[in-house]
Amino acid sequence: MTGSRIVDTDLITNNQEAGVDEGGIVKKMGSLLLVLRQGVLHVIDAGAPGRERFELLHSHPVVADDSRDDLYYDEILTFSGGAILLGFDFVENAAQLFVFILDASGGLEPRGRWQLKADDYFSGNDSGARIRDGELVLSLSFSADSLLKDSWPFAARVGTDGEAIEVTRVDLLAPDDLQVLDGLGTEPQVYAFLRCDLDELLQQRLACTRSAAVANAGASTYIAADGIYLADYSWTAQAWRRPDFDPWMARWSGPEPGDYASRVLRLPQNRAEAPTMVPTTGLPNGRFGFKETADGLYLIGSERLSDDAQRNLLQYIPFSRFRARTPSQTPAEIRASVEGEIAFLRFDQTSAWLALEEAGGDDREDGEYQPGTRRLHRLPLDGGPIQYLPLPAPVERVELLAEHVLLMGSVYRDGEPQDMRTVLVRRDDAAVGPLGHWPGMAADLSSRSHSFNAARLDDGTELAGLPVFAPEPPAGSRYYREDLVEDLLVFRRAGDALQLAARVDMQHTPSDCELDCYGWYGSARFFAFGERLFTLSGELLKELRFDRGELHETGALRLREN
Repeated sequence: MTGSRIVDTDLITNNQEAGVDEGGIVKKMGSLLLVLRQGVLHVIDAGAPGRERFELLHSHPVVADDSRDDLYYDEILTFSGGAILLGFDFVENAAQLFVFILDASGGLEPRGRWQLKADDYFSGNDSGARIRDGELVLSLSFSADSLLKDSWPFAARVGTDGEAIEVTRVDLLAPDDLQVLDGLGTEPQVYAFLRCDLDELLQQRLACTRSAAVANAGASTYIAADGIYLADYSWTAQAWRRPDFDPWMARWSGPEPGDYASRVLRLPQNRAEAPTMVPTTGLPNGRFGFKETADGLYLIGSERLSDDAQRNLLQYIPFSRFRARTPSQTPAEIRASVEGEIAFLRFDQTSAWLALEEAGGDDREDGEYQPGTRRLHRLPLDGGPIQYLPLPAPVERVELLAEHVLLMGSVYRDGEPQDMRTVLVRRDDAAVGPLGHWPGMAADLSSRSHSFNAARLDDGTELAGLPVFAPEPPAGSRYYREDLVEDLLVFRRAGDALQLAARVDMQHTPSDCELDCYGWYGSARFFAFGERLFTLSGELLKELRFDRGELHETGALRLREN
């Protein structure tokens, strides 16, 4: 990432985009680890190679005790020179941006706290915050109705108590920044992107380039290394002519064919550019449904053919289409089509991997319905033949593991996950490996990409870590298993299969807030840098070493005592 403020050796998050760093609850800055847990930012000295340490330097409360129920700091973003906390205040209805630099001792020095008066940034379709090439990119969305009431979003510097410390304010949006799309329904949304200079943030100035669009609710945003995109759809004249048409209901139930026309908008990177739009086919598939490459933009759009039939289309838009002076009504090129409802999808550099819901949802074992799907398709981005890959067991989640695709699922009994199953698929030739079966391992298979992470050691060893639900609580406990801190499974790839290297015991008695306060990004992580491996769960951080095929615990650190 030449010219970036991100050091590649500091990337320890399961990022979905090369050259773009995502937020997380654990970040690395040189020899320091930053860990965000329940309103406290911890700074840990990891030492230098050959002089490794594992020492808690500072613990900084960033939220006053009496406001933790209303203000959540969700994620950390780091870069060469500083760190950013991003959260949301549900009382003030404002995003919170807290900027720090680190002094020589590893202490955090505040360099400004900003309150951004806009709706909550956190959404499954929204990109939230990213750092790329010397800038913080914030993606915000809010109702267009607020603009009509002359309530435009703004930012103000605030102190540690949340009170304003400057009379002046920074407008986050102006009328000239808006691109108003056509075919809007009754509840249009504003999708705004702020590209804020990192050096200016360190100087306590919020200097941001702004771009925004008014589109229909439910749009998806995508922040890539070279572009910012918004995908949504417009309502057609056919839809408005129907006397029973309700755009709000149609959005939730799924638009009828012919009632909408979809499009993708590439927002300008500077004032000299104009926003450009290209027609597409089908509805967008959230933030995992896009891939920018050196040649152009790929995306998956899904259109409902009938009440029980859906078609998913891999589409390609060369960059030249976005640079054209005259807008074209020619839709994006369709390179592949697969029928079925998408369970999950991921892109790599050469393919789109689609798992489709089971037809009829009838996949039973021991007389009980097993969630997941066996229907995996590989769609080459170059338009080559689609490959259908039958799987040996139902899967519920997909992640990329070096040169493989990792698929995971669970066996359910009495509606509860009991045993974990894994399958590896080679990315080059789509060969399906053997089924891995892990009795008693009830893994956390939520859709959060951050809860999974992988590492490749210097000798080529590939490891992957995934949270697993805690053992059953003692009899008489007032807590459910899901309320307790999670253990971490660490797997080692052996050919086209996984071997269990260790189940890392992370059990401890956490603070009351750990039991009662929900973290959007979860509370358990596996991460690595160099040959050093770490597991985090709740308030416990452990360091591990992989030696001669085995994992050994080399240190443990309690971040906060009761």
